[in-house]
Amino acid sequence: MWGNWIRRGIKYEVVPIYDIYGPTVTDPDIEALVVSRETISNAHSINEERRKHSFKPLEMAIIEVISSDNSSLDEAQLKNLKISSTFIRKYLSGQIIDRSDKRT
Repeated sequence: MWGNWIRRGIKYEVVPIYDIYGPTVTDPDIEALVVSRETISNAHSINEERRKHSFKPLEMAIIEVISSDNSSLDEAQLKNLKISSTFIRKYLSGQIIDRSDKRT
């Protein structure tokens, strides 16, 4: 699994997420959340909900959004050029051939 690629022995659990909170507001043992500039407001909302449940706030690891074309994106480029899970799914399914393909 991909977690072992990062570091052997790391504890992880893959779960479906249907809203911005996922299991973060029901599982007090979650310790951290990886977010981008684009999703940091959601992380703050998650921590507010955790406080209501008397859970510790999550440590936030803020990462830069990446692009296959550019190592750093400004706000104007973010929506169209970022590599996202949606982009990856569409690319793997053949819905996107390359970045010049406007079917998104």
